Amino acid sequence: MATQLTAVPLAGQPGRAALVARGRRLAWFTVGWNALEGLVAIASGLVAGSIALLGFGADSYVEVFAGVVVLCGWPPSAAAVRFPRLPSGGRSG
Repeated sequence: MATQLTAVPLAGQPGRAALVARGRRLAWFTVGWNALEGLVAIASGLVAGSIALLGFGADSYVEVFAGVVVLCGWPPSAAAVRFPRLPSGGRSG
């Protein structure tokens, strides 16, 4: 017979709600930081005529987009938790 293991938080450790709130704050900080970084890099690239700085700035905005996607999909819906996707490459049934 298999034994069911359950997670028990230790005293003094934050619960799920506190960890989710911390993750959201870190995600917002990352989005803001990358937006500022992109703005500075693009402005510096235009002033210096550097295509590398322009590319670095553009990449920062790709990261901003990714961060916004994370924030819009957080926390995952109950359906996504109950019905995870099947691994690709195989047939079910």
